[in-house]
Amino acid sequence: FSLFKVLSIPGEEISKKYGVHIETVRRWVRSGTLKAHKKVGCGKGWYVYENDLAIFVHDTEGTTTSYISTNH
Repeated sequence: FSLFKVLSIPGEEISKKYGVHIETVRRWVRSGTLKAHKKVGCGKGWYVYENDLAIFVHDTEGTTTSYISTNH
């Protein structure tokens, strides 16, 4: 039993939210830049925990080659 609610976000939602192509998000996942988890028991797909996305955004903010725009 966990005291914390785990929120997950599908890759397609991440691509829409930050204005990047879904293949870009998949590349981040394959390279390990963005931590993702495979869905279990409900077909193909994967998801990103909200906290992992926040860490990714924080870690890439302010870099000269920032992965995403946080203006959305």
